[in-house]
Formats: sequence, C-alpha cells, structure tokens
Amino acid sequence: MEIKDIYENFIKRSKESLTIKKNIVNISQKTPFEVMFLKDYKIYNELQQMAISCIDPQISKEVTKQARVRKTLVHSDYNYHSVTKIGDEYYILGIDNCTYNLQILDLSNILTKIMQKNKWDITLLETLINIYEEIRPIQPQERAILKSVLIFPGKYSGICNKFLQSKRRNNYTMFEVKWTNMLEYQEEQIKAAKYILNEL
Repeated sequence: MEIKDIYENFIKRSKESLTIKKNIVNISQKTPFEVMFLKDYKIYNELQQMAISCIDPQISKEVTKQARVRKTLVHSDYNYHSVTKIGDEYYILGIDNCTYNLQILDLSNILTKIMQKNKWDITLLETLINIYEEIRPIQPQERAILKSVLIFPGKYSGICNKFLQSKRRNNYTMFEVKWTNMLEYQEEQIKAAKYILNEL
C-alpha cells in the first residue's frame, strides 16, 4: 500500500469541494443536496484550510519518507472491537488489515470516530490523548499530523469525493442523509477544531 503524504492528500481533497461548487452553482434546478451543499460548504472548506495550516509541507514529506523507509506498521481499522483485555494483558484484534503507514494515523482515526459519536467532547479527547501518552508519548511532528487529521472534516471530504464519482444526478438521497447526519454536530465540530488548533 502506498503511504500518502498527508499534506498533499489534504490539498488534493480540498480541491474536490471547490470543483463541486463550480459545477453546481449555475444549475437552475438544483437538487435538495445541491442546495444543502451550497449553504454550508464554506464552513467545511474553512475547516479543511485550518487542518492544512497545521502541517509544514516539508515536515510532511520527511515523516512520510521515514515511514516508507522504516515500514512502520499500522492497524488501519481500529474501532471499539479491535482491542480486548484478558487478565492484565491487552490484545489487538483484526490484524488482517495491518499495513505500512504513519502510526499516528491509527490514533487520529479512532479519536475522530469517538469524537463524532460524542459530539466532539474536548474533555474526552484530552483524556484519551493523555492516556495514550502515558504509554507512548507523541512527538512534535506527529502532534502536528494528529491535529490536522482531527480538524480535517473527513465525512465532508468523503461525501464530496463520492458525489464527484456519482453519475446519476437524480439519485442523491444518500448524500442528503449523510449530509444531514454530519450537520448534527457541526457547531461542536467547529468549536473543537478551534480548540485543537490553538490548545492541543
């Protein structure tokens, strides 16, 4: 599996939403999803730019190169069922998906999932990071990537990517549902992003 440069990847993904905006802004008969997109896309674009600002492009290249050379392993699919405790020992499950990548992505991905399910509770986020660092301290370069991934609106970016690949304009119900679900924690996500940027 190719280890992607986080900075370059986020730049590429941020351009997708601008492409969507350009494609639909002049459509006279907009679908409900297209109306929803135009109403809120600027908020998520700002989050994307905030996330990108956390990473120095050169450091991103260096960290990516190190991961390729060292072949650092990641689980790549952590969730609530990926770890079990037997006695005093912890065991990682589902290692079939292990691959080479930046190890901090395992932490950032599971934290993002937990935050989405807990309305971006900053107190919970800090607690989880502190517990993690009791076992494995986070290096400054890793912290920059962690901040960036936590701030980057992954659900929004995923919707944009799938929308661009969609061929049938009359079948956007799925996008409407996902967008509506995403909006449920929009305010908390924005507050959390600002906190992560300045305090984490």
